[in-house]
Amino acid sequence: MQARSKQSPARRTLTRLGITALAVILATLGFTAPADAAANSGPAVWTKDSADRVFSSSPEPENPTRSVSLDAARGEQEAAQIAVRAPVYRDLNFVHVTTGLLAGSRGIIPPSAVQLRKEYNHPHIQKVGGDIQQPPDGGNSYYDALVDNDPGRVAANFTQPYYFSVRVPEDQPPGVYRGQIIVLTEAGARVVPVSLRVYDVTLPPANEQHFQMNNWFTSAGWDYKGTIEAIPLQYGVRMYDPRWWQVIRNIARNMAEHRNNVIYADFQALLIPATTIDDNGIYHFDWSVFDRFVQTFIDAGALEYIYTPTLLEPNSTGGSDMEMLKKVDGKTKRVLVPPDSQESNTYLDMLFPALRAHLDEKGWTKRFIMSAVDEPSQPGQVTAANWFYQKYRNYFPDGNYSTNEAHNHQMPDIDPNLTTVTPVINLYERNIAYYQDLRISGTKLWLYTAIGPQGDEMNRFISYHLDKTRLIPWLIWKVGGIGYLHWGWNYWYQSQNPPWVKINTFDAPQTGDNYLVRPDVKRLGIYDSLRSETQLDGVEDYELLTKLAENSPLTARAISQRVIDSITSYIRDGNRVVDAHKALLEALDKGQGDAREPFQDSFTGGDAAWTHTVGNWSAANGQYTQSDPGAPDAVSAVRDRAWGDAEVNTTLALGSGGYTSWAGVILRNSNAAEVDTGYLVGVHPDGELFIERTGKTVASTRIPDYRPGTKLPLRITIRGTEIAVHLGGKPLLRYSDPQNGFADGQIGLATNGTTATFGPVRIDPRPGAQNTSE
Repeated sequence: MQARSKQSPARRTLTRLGITALAVILATLGFTAPADAAANSGPAVWTKDSADRVFSSSPEPENPTRSVSLDAARGEQEAAQIAVRAPVYRDLNFVHVTTGLLAGSRGIIPPSAVQLRKEYNHPHIQKVGGDIQQPPDGGNSYYDALVDNDPGRVAANFTQPYYFSVRVPEDQPPGVYRGQIIVLTEAGARVVPVSLRVYDVTLPPANEQHFQMNNWFTSAGWDYKGTIEAIPLQYGVRMYDPRWWQVIRNIARNMAEHRNNVIYADFQALLIPATTIDDNGIYHFDWSVFDRFVQTFIDAGALEYIYTPTLLEPNSTGGSDMEMLKKVDGKTKRVLVPPDSQESNTYLDMLFPALRAHLDEKGWTKRFIMSAVDEPSQPGQVTAANWFYQKYRNYFPDGNYSTNEAHNHQMPDIDPNLTTVTPVINLYERNIAYYQDLRISGTKLWLYTAIGPQGDEMNRFISYHLDKTRLIPWLIWKVGGIGYLHWGWNYWYQSQNPPWVKINTFDAPQTGDNYLVRPDVKRLGIYDSLRSETQLDGVEDYELLTKLAENSPLTARAISQRVIDSITSYIRDGNRVVDAHKALLEALDKGQGDAREPFQDSFTGGDAAWTHTVGNWSAANGQYTQSDPGAPDAVSAVRDRAWGDAEVNTTLALGSGGYTSWAGVILRNSNAAEVDTGYLVGVHPDGELFIERTGKTVASTRIPDYRPGTKLPLRITIRGTEIAVHLGGKPLLRYSDPQNGFADGQIGLATNGTTATFGPVRIDPRPGAQNTSE
């Protein structure tokens, strides 16, 4: 322990004046240490955007940013990181970072809306498979949890980041607000200027937003293991005691703040404490605990939907057992029984009408989402699920119900029973056409992540690039989805059998799959994480995209193309995501609608205006060639542009290939590299001209006198739901989509299993502007 006489002068000064007082003095004087002070004896201080990782081994960048510049809507949170690195050979024994209010010409943003938290360095992160982000030193330490901003030591040659965030009040006047972040150390101080621009744009609160965010969390029921044990183990509470309810209230508040508006509530488990069953087997369902639980989230402003966990549990024989309540040793308990048995049918014929009547009474019927089974894969599970849903629908004859399941296998025999399908992202990737057909037919679409996928797809593992977490809602918006499920928000539990084991959520080995946040035991609250804040940013981005698309759908689509080309091809640079977010705000603030400028490329100067991930594309001498005959679904799309109605003029010379080979033009695809969204106008090597939607031919004809290698002059128009293909000025093929499956998207040139050469391309957003005759 250090003797009092050895306390540094700076620390003695801080002790006498207090951190806040010194911060005010420094701010008033505008004190900033020289930028090169860190190379001598003081700390290096720089800033980082909120969607990129800082590591303990991160060196100071060559051209560091030393200020914070944020852009936000009203009702939105925006953030940045401040990195503090100690000199190579000396610890910084006292470091404290502080901030305060932001002020502008139209008022202030109060300190209560400004937060500064220290990032926790987790020493044992398990790196999962796939596209991970390695720390500079190659180690296993990653920052994730956001903890109290207490003064502390920064070890020599070590970088400590801090998370600075501002939650803009919903009634904040638009304008620029400025403030400072002050880094106080015994070796000196640094002042980081802060600027926040608030736009004349307002986001809706969580319980009124468009995006349906479902972070599966533990409370009661489901597996009746970690789900019911995690909170008592971590906080030292008993289920349903006053302190347990305080934890639930704090969870509800946190979910409202993070726009988690689909609440995972096991209605049957919440019946157990107060429901009684008499000796004649008559159930007296008592909904008081369920009501209190749901009302807690309503009062917090978090609840828009209630998602009940599955009542069918897969068993070891490939089938399912059904959960029901029974009287066991004089108490109401959950037991497992065979589905579609006399006992299970009799039970559901009591439970479901009671549930429907109670939901109607509370006004929650339209908010309630039923789920039969989790991740079904076996025929017996399909049979049980279909029986269950048919039983459920019997008590909702008006069709006023919602059903949803998380799937990691394609389930065409269950999906007709679902009002929302929720495939894991890589399952959706393998079956884009199938899920898009469901969406077009009226089934809602969510995407799902858990322990998978582990590849190039997005997921929110700690060892992945941080911007992947933010981009998931962008991807969902691009493919026409409305919601997202991740199973592990707080599964703070590691044993599958008694005695239950309390997991160390900070220092135990972890991937980030089981939990997104961590327990703040002292306050019976929640410690957020980099990933929970970044996920919030993504949900806010989805709301901005949706809001912009109401009046400027092509602008929204074009901005989204800046960050995602496909499910596996997207940027790993968080700063570019932040730039795209700013572009959304600027477009909304201007409110000018979509610009409709023609596009033209003569292919004499490369293909910088195009984006592609598959194939060998090259532009020269007025031609654009894809020269790899084996490339599957190779698309080169116009970069950062989108169209609804359009006329495309080009020429196409197709190489050789089999019947499945083709080349052509893709219209309105959702992602630049996709052929299973939008409309494909293609030509087979045998001269068949066709139109496809979601992988299925919807119209076709033969090109008269076609010969292999013929240069085909194509004029393709898409206007509303109508597509017309002209060859040499002559109409040859038409199609009208009765469902208007794709209203807007990108335009690209595409090949599959063959080579092709395209001539100069002109795209006019006003079909017929160049050619008035049809």
